[in-house]
Amino acid sequence: MKLLQLCMKKRGIRFFSKIPKEFQNSSVSSNYKNYTTKERFLSELAKRENEYDMILITAHGAENKFIIPITQFDPYRLEHPERSFDKYRTYISIKETRFFKNDFVFAVSCLTAQELGPAVVKNGVIAYLGYDVIIENLFNVSDICMSSRVRDLYETVVKRIFIKELVRAVTKFLNDMQNVLMLKQWFSIQLEKSLIKFFSMSADEVYNTYGIGINKEIWNRNRQKLQIQQLNFLGEINRHLIIVGDPKYISLYGIENGCRIDKKTYDRLKMVTFDNKNYEKKFKDELEHLIEVQNELY
Repeated sequence: MKLLQLCMKKRGIRFFSKIPKEFQNSSVSSNYKNYTTKERFLSELAKRENEYDMILITAHGAENKFIIPITQFDPYRLEHPERSFDKYRTYISIKETRFFKNDFVFAVSCLTAQELGPAVVKNGVIAYLGYDVIIENLFNVSDICMSSRVRDLYETVVKRIFIKELVRAVTKFLNDMQNVLMLKQWFSIQLEKSLIKFFSMSADEVYNTYGIGINKEIWNRNRQKLQIQQLNFLGEINRHLIIVGDPKYISLYGIENGCRIDKKTYDRLKMVTFDNKNYEKKFKDELEHLIEVQNELY
């Protein structure tokens, strides 16, 4: 089992490029691989078509595809002059997701849970976790009347918090053999807790924690209004983090990596059922094999 990420370094989401380093310094680093182009990413998935991997996609999204911004010199502009005002073009279509089969997909992208998620589950993905709304409002302050210093501070910090909690949530999901529903809940709750903690900080605490200076008077005058606005956005976004497919799915990561399983965990895992019965059989067989090995060793 591998954790395979497609991390797009594109306008508006370049901060996601810091995620790979966080995973490389985590407890799942030996099973993690990052890709920055769809060609290499899809090629690797094609080789692992019969494996049960976790796919993490951090990219721009639309209802039925992953998309990328159209640059000034993009050949797309010459090939499609009638669409010269388009800001984005298709990067990965539903058809190109056929190699996602047997995997669990977590897509940190706008809107893809609306149509793309159901389509890939219909085509063999075990579970899909993604958003069915636009999520960019969480990372940007739309109130232009608010101090630009406060807006810049928030936009820098919220991106750091999001990356930290995303990596923590995925790592916990794999190591603790949680199901997809628990991953969704943990990530949403911890993200909200971290933002609330940030808003409770004084200007000095913000500087000591994040290394960013802000005038105390400006911070105190703006932070309550900012907190209300952005936590409302977060609450709305969290409600629209959608599971398509099997919410009971648990990764093979912990079993394949020989995590020590106590009796309570074993009793929990041996009772799980999955919608994909081939995966359920593989999961149960590998669980029993690991328990046999543990009994011999201990």
